[in-house]
Amino acid sequence: MALATEIRSTQLYWQINDGDDIYPSPFADRKVVGILWGTKVDYATFFGANTELVHCIQMLPFTPISEELLDPDWIQEEYQVLQTAIGSAVDGWKGFIFMAHAIVDPEAAWTEVQSLGGYDDGNSKTNTLYWVATRP
Repeated sequence: MALATEIRSTQLYWQINDGDDIYPSPFADRKVVGILWGTKVDYATFFGANTELVHCIQMLPFTPISEELLDPDWIQEEYQVLQTAIGSAVDGWKGFIFMAHAIVDPEAAWTEVQSLGGYDDGNSKTNTLYWVATRP
C-alpha cells in the first residue's frame, strides 16, 4: 500500500504530462518538479539546478520497481527536455540520462552507454547495462 501510494503521488506531483493542469508554466513545460514544498515548487535540487540533476534525481535509484515509477508516456515527453543536458552533464549523470532514454529507445540507449567513461557513485556499469538491456 505504501509503495503504491508513493508511486501514484510521484506520478501526480513530480512527473508532469501534457494535459496535466496541476502546475502552470514553466513547470509544465519542463515536465518535472525538483523540490515540492508545502506551498511552492522549485525547478532545482538541494545540490544544484542543472537539468540532469532536477530530472534524474526523481528517477533514482534505477531498480526493478522503477519500471512502475517511470511511465513510458512521461519519459517520452520529458526526455525532450532532459536530452538538452547531455552535452554538459558529467558521465555519472549522463548515464542516468541514457538509462531514462532506454525506456523509450533501448537500442539508442545501448549505444549511448557504450560511450560512458565513468559512473555515479550510486550506480554501476553492471546496473546500467542490465537496465538498458532489459527494457522491453
